[in-house]
Amino acid sequence: MSSSNFKQVVKQLKSDKSKDRQQALTLLREIFGKKGVVESFDPERTGKPWLIVFQSLFESVLNEKKSASRKGASVSASEQRLKEASSAVRWLIEKSVPHWGMKVGKAIMKHLMQVMKNHGELYAPVALDYVKALRVICAFGP
Repeated sequence: MSSSNFKQVVKQLKSDKSKDRQQALTLLREIFGKKGVVESFDPERTGKPWLIVFQSLFESVLNEKKSASRKGASVSASEQRLKEASSAVRWLIEKSVPHWGMKVGKAIMKHLMQVMKNHGELYAPVALDYVKALRVICAFGP
């Protein structure tokens, strides 16, 4: 993956515009869907590139959650975008769990546990994907 693609995805995931975030999710799936990209993404195994990607993804999820919690006509569209963003988080976790260390794992677990709750209950739009992501992390041996 070129650094310009990486920077573009990170920038778009953090965007205030839902269209940019949706394009970034599509681009993220394209990039990490290619054979060998996940394995070669962090060659030094520092976890820093993974943290950057996941934190950008988390910001996208939080923006969509904020948008979905607003009252108005576009709530169902916002919830659909939120589901797509949480699905992308799960998808990337499933593909990359063997390639990041404890620091990245802790950040991911913290995000999953915090966002999955809303007013003391499971938050339906993200709960299924996030529980599945937790299962993947917990099932990983090391």
